[in-house]
Amino acid sequence: MQPVYNEFIEFLEEKTGQNLNIKEGMYWSDNHNILFFTPDGEKHIVYRYKVDQKLNVTIKKLPCDSNEDIESWDKTLIRLSDYINRLSKEAKIRIKNCFDKYEGYEFFSLTSTGKDSTVVADLVNKVRDTQVVFNNTSLDCAPTYKMAKEHSDWIITNPSEGFYQFIIRKNFIPTRFGRACCGVFKEGNHINYFKDKVEKAVWFMGVRNDESISRADREDYIHNPKWGDLDWHGCLPIRQWSDFDVWLYILKNNLEVNLKYKQGYSRVGCAIACPFATKYTWVLDEYFYPLMRNRWVKILDEDFVQGERWSKLNCTKEEYRICWNGGLYRDAPTDEVIREFMEYKDLRDINVARKYFNKTCVECGKNVRQPEVIGMNLKFFSKAIDGVYCKKCLQKKMSINNEAWDRYIEDFKSQGCNLF
Repeated sequence: MQPVYNEFIEFLEEKTGQNLNIKEGMYWSDNHNILFFTPDGEKHIVYRYKVDQKLNVTIKKLPCDSNEDIESWDKTLIRLSDYINRLSKEAKIRIKNCFDKYEGYEFFSLTSTGKDSTVVADLVNKVRDTQVVFNNTSLDCAPTYKMAKEHSDWIITNPSEGFYQFIIRKNFIPTRFGRACCGVFKEGNHINYFKDKVEKAVWFMGVRNDESISRADREDYIHNPKWGDLDWHGCLPIRQWSDFDVWLYILKNNLEVNLKYKQGYSRVGCAIACPFATKYTWVLDEYFYPLMRNRWVKILDEDFVQGERWSKLNCTKEEYRICWNGGLYRDAPTDEVIREFMEYKDLRDINVARKYFNKTCVECGKNVRQPEVIGMNLKFFSKAIDGVYCKKCLQKKMSINNEAWDRYIEDFKSQGCNLF
């Protein structure tokens, strides 16, 4: 749950064409619902919004008594004042205990300019002045960099290579099943900067248990396996807080808020290309950061064509823009997918084109989705074949090593063969 600011209200009104009777300082957003509190603490949902497969935004007004007494954020803070104070006190006790436990260590607060790390840095500094560290991923939006640059006392680490240069060099698109971006641009960048500078360290972090399943069992102190033998430790003083708790603390203490939250984002880090983003995030990207979004879409389009992903994901180029982050788009290709693939490959026979899709090796049963492997099968065994071999089994059957394989493909390409 997070506060609804004017920037997000304007976004919803423009995208849906509706005039919403809501204003900043009164409403909250939770799981695509717009709601308010009444003085008794009850929630009342006013609107529900959603994003469809084509990234269209719709919003529905729900039955709600317009005469209900809407509680402002300020009044909610007053109602929950004792609760917020208790949370703050308990967190500061954990922080103080950490300072005592690791006496003689160097202490740092890690920040992404996100809400959780902002709260942790504030709590820590209320116990003891501590250096704040911002790890630049090279993939953040202007509001994040603006916040970081306004703090001249922060340590800012920078990667040796930017994200876009990295993915081009590696020919790599991060997905939910394989991503190196966090390890390289967050943890890797951090470790490279500090490993020779700080021998014994404690890092205060805004990690919370309810952020994900993988974080649900985190304790107050952690040791990241990627730190290896380094005498480094992490402390998670707000790990049991909810989103709502974090926002109550921010509003009560008038802490700075990254503009992206005001625009409706639930997270502010790693803009545009995070494989764990949702369609809702992409709609916000298109609206608030069109240049960054268009740059990423261009990269996806190029990757789609170069990787010939029609036959790997059973989707069109346009569909790839919303399925690039992981998995098949559909179990079998549509005629539109096949014909778009035929146009790219300059194929005339749809039956030949179908042979590139959803194939398994007749020898070992492995999925065969690489277009060049399909092409080699068709070249060696004619276009009339029903079954295909994977690369390994085909090489074995034809007694072809990797060097000869590459030579064949180059020769076929140079001859203008449209199977490759």
